[in-house]
Amino acid sequence: MSETPIRKVRVADDIWKPADEAAKRNGENLSVVIRRALITYTRENS
Repeated sequence: MSETPIRKVRVADDIWKPADEAAKRNGENLSVVIRRALITYTRENS
């Protein structure tokens, strides 16, 4: 199985830090949260 490509995004600290903390509280990695948000966004806009 091939690896997932590494992507780069710019996100202000005042958005990133609370989101990262929330993800950790939920036992998640912020990358998982971002992927889920992108999937939801795509489904809602296709």
